[in-house]
Amino acid sequence: MGKLRLHYREPANEWKHGLPLGNGRLGAMVLGSYPREELYLNEDTLWSGRPKDWDNPRAQEVLPQVRQLIFAQRYVEATELCKEMLGPYTQSYQSPGLLRLDFGGHDHVKDYERELDLIEGISRVRYRIEKVIYLREIFCSYPDDVLVVRLQSVPKGALSLRIGMHSLLHHTVTTAGTHTLVLSGKCPVHVDPNYLAQTPRSVVYELEPDGQGMIFEVRGQVKVDGGIIKVDRDELFVEKADTVTILTTASTSFNGYDKFPARQGKDPSAVVKRILRKASDKTYLQLRRRHIQDYQRLFGRLKFELGSETKLEQGRTTDERLAAW
Repeated sequence: MGKLRLHYREPANEWKHGLPLGNGRLGAMVLGSYPREELYLNEDTLWSGRPKDWDNPRAQEVLPQVRQLIFAQRYVEATELCKEMLGPYTQSYQSPGLLRLDFGGHDHVKDYERELDLIEGISRVRYRIEKVIYLREIFCSYPDDVLVVRLQSVPKGALSLRIGMHSLLHHTVTTAGTHTLVLSGKCPVHVDPNYLAQTPRSVVYELEPDGQGMIFEVRGQVKVDGGIIKVDRDELFVEKADTVTILTTASTSFNGYDKFPARQGKDPSAVVKRILRKASDKTYLQLRRRHIQDYQRLFGRLKFELGSETKLEQGRTTDERLAAW
C-alpha cells in the first residue's frame, strides 16, 4: 500500500464515501465492496435534454425594477422579483450506469483494506478468505481513455465472478462475443430538477426511432489469464482464473451545444470500439505504466509537507484520523 493515500479497513457504505477515479472525461466511484462491487460510471457529456432557446425576454424589462428595489433597500422584494428574470430550468447530468462484479461466496473476509494511492492515482482493495488473498487495482487512464480493473488471486486459479452492467436510464445490455459487454442507452429529453414535486412529466423519454434525447454506449472488454470465460445471458462468467483485466469506456452522441444529439450526434458505438481496439493492444503493465507516467507528470509538480507522521498516525486509517481530529 502507498504512503500518501486515503486508507480504510472497510468498504464504503454509500456512494459519497467511495473513492473517485477519473481522467477528465471518464470517471468511476469505487466503493470496494464484497461480495458485490459496483463501480458507478461517469461520462462528462451525458445530459438530458436537447438544444432549445433558453433566453427569458422578460429579464430585460424586470432588471431596472430590481435595481430600484435594491437602491431603496427593499431587498426581500428585489429577491422575489429576480425570480422573474430566470430562464427555464436547466437539464440534468446523467450517469451512464455501473459495472457490476459479483464474487460469489465472498461474504466473510478478513484483513480487509482499501485505499486510493495518491502517488499513482490507483484504487486498491485487498482481503483474505481462508488462505486465499484477493487483490483489485483500478485506475482511469487518460492516455488510453479507459477505466482499467485488474483482479488477482494469490495463489492463482481462485478467481471466479460474474461481470455485468446496469443503468437507471432506458437501456439494454448485450454481449459481443465471449469477452465483451455492451450497455446501450438513451437519455430523457426532459428531466425536472429533483427539488420540484414529481409529476408524470418530470422525466420524459422519446423512445421512437426519430425521438429526441442523447444516446450513449458503455463497453467493457474482459481479458482472462487462466480459467475460463463464458456468456450467461447478459453477463460474463469467469471461473478459476489467475487474473482478470476489464477495460471499460463510454461515449455519447453529444456533438456540440447547438446540435440535436439524436439526429445530428456522433456515433458513440464507433467511438468506444475505436478506444478499446487501441487499448486492448497493450498489456496490463503497459496500460498501468502509461497511466502512472501521465498522472505523476501533473501530480508530482508540487510537494507539500506538514511535518512527519508519528507511528500512531501512520497506523490510523483516514476515517480514524478524521474522527480524532
